Amino acid sequence: MKSTLSVLLLLAFLTLSGGSALAEELDTPPLYDPSNPPPVAMVEEEPLQEEPPPAEAPLVTAQRKAIAALFSRMNKKLGTEKAERFAGHVLEAAGLFGVDPLVVASILVRESRANPSAQSRSNIGLMQVNWKAHASNLPRAFPSIRTVKDLFDPRNNILAGAWIFSCYHKSSGGDLSKSLKKYVGGGSGYVEKVLSAYRTLKGDIASLAASAETP
Repeated sequence: MKSTLSVLLLLAFLTLSGGSALAEELDTPPLYDPSNPPPVAMVEEEPLQEEPPPAEAPLVTAQRKAIAALFSRMNKKLGTEKAERFAGHVLEAAGLFGVDPLVVASILVRESRANPSAQSRSNIGLMQVNWKAHASNLPRAFPSIRTVKDLFDPRNNILAGAWIFSCYHKSSGGDLSKSLKKYVGGGSGYVEKVLSAYRTLKGDIASLAASAETP
Protein backbone atom coordinates (compact mmCIF):
# COMPACT_ATOMS: atom_id res chain seq x y z
CA MET A 1 0.00 0.00 0.00
CA LYS A 2 2.78 2.36 0.97
CA SER A 3 4.70 1.56 -2.22
CA THR A 4 1.62 2.20 -4.35
CA LEU A 5 0.99 5.52 -2.63
CA SER A 6 4.63 6.54 -3.14
CA VAL A 7 4.43 5.78 -6.85
CA LEU A 8 1.23 7.83 -7.19
CA LEU A 9 2.77 10.77 -5.37
CA LEU A 10 5.91 10.61 -7.58
CA LEU A 11 3.80 10.57 -10.75
CA ALA A 12 1.78 13.54 -9.51
CA PHE A 13 4.97 15.51 -8.76
CA LEU A 14 6.44 14.81 -12.18
CA THR A 15 3.20 15.80 -13.88
CA LEU A 16 2.98 19.09 -12.00
CA SER A 17 6.63 19.88 -12.64
CA GLY A 18 6.30 19.27 -16.37
CA GLY A 19 3.23 21.48 -16.58
CA SER A 20 4.97 24.29 -14.82
CA ALA A 21 7.97 24.14 -17.14
CA LEU A 22 5.72 24.16 -20.19
CA ALA A 23 3.81 27.14 -18.84
CA GLU A 24 7.05 29.10 -18.32
CA GLU A 25 8.17 28.39 -21.88
CA LEU A 26 4.86 29.58 -23.31
CA ASP A 27 4.80 32.73 -21.20
CA THR A 28 8.41 33.69 -22.05
CA PRO A 29 8.56 35.95 -25.11
CA PRO A 30 10.85 34.79 -27.93
CA LEU A 31 14.36 36.15 -27.86
CA TYR A 32 14.06 37.42 -31.44
CA ASP A 33 10.90 38.47 -33.23
CA PRO A 34 11.48 38.97 -36.98
CA SER A 35 8.61 41.47 -37.11
CA ASN A 36 10.05 43.50 -34.24
CA PRO A 37 13.84 43.20 -34.14
CA PRO A 38 15.66 44.37 -31.03
CA PRO A 39 17.34 47.78 -31.12
CA VAL A 40 20.96 47.88 -32.14
CA ALA A 41 23.26 48.51 -29.23
CA MET A 42 25.48 51.51 -29.93
CA VAL A 43 28.87 50.96 -28.34
CA GLU A 44 31.05 54.04 -28.27
CA GLU A 45 34.61 53.15 -29.12
CA GLU A 46 37.45 54.83 -27.34
CA PRO A 47 38.65 57.68 -29.57
CA LEU A 48 42.00 57.13 -31.21
CA GLN A 49 44.80 59.35 -30.02
CA GLU A 50 45.65 61.39 -33.11
CA GLU A 51 49.18 62.56 -33.50
CA PRO A 52 49.57 66.35 -33.64
CA PRO A 53 50.33 67.71 -37.11
CA PRO A 54 54.00 68.32 -37.80
CA ALA A 55 55.23 71.80 -37.06
CA GLU A 56 55.21 74.11 -40.05
CA ALA A 57 58.66 74.99 -41.39
CA PRO A 58 59.72 78.57 -40.52
CA LEU A 59 60.05 79.46 -44.22
CA VAL A 60 56.50 78.28 -44.95
CA THR A 61 55.19 80.26 -41.98
CA ALA A 62 56.96 83.37 -43.24
CA GLN A 63 55.57 82.83 -46.74
CA ARG A 64 52.06 82.39 -45.42
CA LYS A 65 52.23 85.57 -43.33
CA ALA A 66 53.79 87.66 -46.10
CA ILE A 67 51.28 86.51 -48.71
CA ALA A 68 48.31 87.07 -46.40
CA ALA A 69 49.59 90.56 -45.52
CA LEU A 70 49.97 91.42 -49.21
CA PHE A 71 46.44 90.25 -49.94
CA SER A 72 45.10 92.38 -47.09
CA ARG A 73 46.96 95.45 -48.33
CA MET A 74 45.67 95.01 -51.86
CA ASN A 75 42.07 94.41 -50.77
CA LYS A 76 41.14 96.29 -47.61
CA LYS A 77 37.71 94.60 -47.54
CA LEU A 78 39.13 91.10 -47.55
CA GLY A 79 39.69 90.62 -43.83
CA THR A 80 42.42 88.72 -42.01
CA GLU A 81 40.67 85.35 -41.99
CA LYS A 82 40.08 85.27 -45.75
CA ALA A 83 43.54 86.62 -46.51
CA GLU A 84 45.14 83.83 -44.50
CA ARG A 85 42.83 81.22 -46.07
CA PHE A 86 43.71 82.41 -49.58
CA ALA A 87 47.40 82.32 -48.66
CA GLY A 88 46.94 78.72 -47.57
CA HIS A 89 45.37 77.88 -50.94
CA VAL A 90 48.34 79.48 -52.71
CA LEU A 91 50.83 77.37 -50.73
CA GLU A 92 48.78 74.24 -51.38
CA ALA A 93 48.56 74.90 -55.13
CA ALA A 94 52.24 75.77 -55.43
CA GLY A 95 53.19 72.55 -53.66
CA LEU A 96 50.91 70.45 -55.86
CA PHE A 97 52.18 71.84 -59.15
CA GLY A 98 55.80 72.56 -58.28
CA VAL A 99 55.84 76.33 -58.71
CA ASP A 100 56.99 79.19 -56.49
CA PRO A 101 54.11 80.26 -54.19
CA LEU A 102 55.38 83.84 -54.28
CA VAL A 103 54.95 83.91 -58.06
CA VAL A 104 51.41 82.52 -57.76
CA ALA A 105 50.55 85.14 -55.14
CA SER A 106 52.10 87.89 -57.28
CA ILE A 107 50.01 86.85 -60.29
CA LEU A 108 46.93 86.85 -58.08
CA VAL A 109 47.35 90.40 -56.80
CA ARG A 110 48.22 91.67 -60.27
CA GLU A 111 45.20 89.99 -61.84
CA SER A 112 42.43 90.65 -59.29
CA ARG A 113 43.84 92.65 -56.36
CA ALA A 114 42.75 89.69 -54.21
CA ASN A 115 39.08 90.11 -55.16
CA PRO A 116 37.45 86.65 -55.48
CA SER A 117 34.48 88.14 -57.36
CA ALA A 118 36.59 89.82 -60.05
CA GLN A 119 35.43 89.20 -63.61
CA SER A 120 36.49 90.63 -66.94
CA ARG A 121 34.83 89.01 -69.94
CA SER A 122 35.86 85.35 -69.76
CA ASN A 123 38.47 85.96 -67.04
CA ILE A 124 37.17 84.76 -63.69
CA GLY A 125 38.09 85.17 -60.03
CA LEU A 126 41.29 85.63 -58.09
CA MET A 127 43.64 84.35 -60.78
CA GLN A 128 41.48 85.66 -63.64
CA VAL A 129 41.30 82.19 -65.15
CA ASN A 130 40.13 82.37 -68.76
CA TRP A 131 37.17 79.99 -68.85
CA LYS A 132 36.70 80.33 -72.59
CA ALA A 133 40.27 79.21 -73.24
CA HIS A 134 40.40 76.42 -70.65
CA ALA A 135 36.79 75.15 -70.46
CA SER A 136 37.70 71.82 -72.03
CA ASN A 137 40.84 71.20 -69.96
CA LEU A 138 39.87 72.28 -66.46
CA PRO A 139 37.05 69.74 -65.88
CA ARG A 140 39.44 66.96 -66.89
CA ALA A 141 42.11 68.21 -64.50
CA PHE A 142 39.82 69.13 -61.59
CA PRO A 143 36.70 67.12 -60.68
CA SER A 144 35.46 70.10 -58.64
CA ILE A 145 35.46 72.44 -61.64
CA ARG A 146 32.62 71.69 -64.04
CA THR A 147 31.16 75.08 -64.88
CA VAL A 148 32.29 78.68 -64.93
CA LYS A 149 30.48 79.16 -61.61
CA ASP A 150 32.91 76.75 -59.94
CA LEU A 151 35.77 79.15 -60.69
CA PHE A 152 34.34 81.70 -58.28
CA ASP A 153 35.27 79.35 -55.45
CA PRO A 154 38.62 80.76 -54.21
CA ARG A 155 40.35 77.42 -53.78
CA ASN A 156 39.20 76.13 -57.16
CA ASN A 157 40.35 79.33 -58.81
CA ILE A 158 43.79 79.37 -57.22
CA LEU A 159 44.36 75.70 -58.00
CA ALA A 160 43.28 76.22 -61.61
CA GLY A 161 45.42 79.33 -62.06
CA ALA A 162 48.50 77.72 -60.52
CA TRP A 163 48.05 74.63 -62.67
CA ILE A 164 47.74 76.70 -65.87
CA PHE A 165 50.82 78.73 -64.92
CA SER A 166 52.78 75.53 -64.17
CA CYS A 167 51.96 74.24 -67.68
CA TYR A 168 53.22 77.48 -69.24
CA HIS A 169 56.27 77.47 -66.99
CA LYS A 170 57.17 73.96 -68.10
CA SER A 171 56.60 74.69 -71.79
CA SER A 172 58.77 77.82 -71.43
CA GLY A 173 61.68 75.79 -70.08
CA GLY A 174 61.40 77.42 -66.66
CA ASP A 175 61.74 80.95 -68.04
CA LEU A 176 59.66 83.08 -65.68
CA SER A 177 59.16 86.04 -68.03
CA LYS A 178 58.04 83.83 -70.92
CA SER A 179 55.65 81.84 -68.76
CA LEU A 180 54.11 85.02 -67.33
CA LYS A 181 53.60 86.42 -70.83
CA LYS A 182 51.83 83.21 -71.84
CA TYR A 183 49.63 83.30 -68.75
CA VAL A 184 48.27 86.78 -69.39
CA GLY A 185 48.90 87.06 -73.10
CA GLY A 186 50.46 90.44 -72.44
CA GLY A 187 53.82 92.15 -72.78
CA SER A 188 56.74 93.18 -70.62
CA GLY A 189 54.71 95.78 -68.69
CA TYR A 190 52.55 93.06 -67.16
CA VAL A 191 55.56 90.91 -66.38
CA GLU A 192 57.30 93.77 -64.58
CA LYS A 193 54.24 94.41 -62.38
CA VAL A 194 54.13 90.75 -61.35
CA LEU A 195 57.86 90.74 -60.67
CA SER A 196 57.50 93.91 -58.61
CA ALA A 197 54.98 92.18 -56.35
CA TYR A 198 57.30 89.17 -56.24
CA ARG A 199 60.22 91.31 -55.06
CA THR A 200 57.99 92.90 -52.42
CA LEU A 201 57.04 89.48 -51.08
CA LYS A 202 60.65 88.34 -50.94
CA GLY A 203 61.58 91.47 -49.00
CA ASP A 204 58.67 90.94 -46.59
CA ILE A 205 59.71 87.33 -45.99
CA ALA A 206 63.30 88.40 -45.29
CA SER A 207 62.02 90.89 -42.71
CA LEU A 208 59.79 88.27 -41.07
CA ALA A 209 62.68 85.83 -40.91
CA ALA A 210 64.95 88.44 -39.32
CA SER A 211 62.27 89.27 -36.74
CA ALA A 212 61.88 85.60 -35.87
CA GLU A 213 65.60 85.22 -35.26
CA THR A 214 65.76 88.28 -33.01
CA PRO A 215 65.44 87.22 -29.33
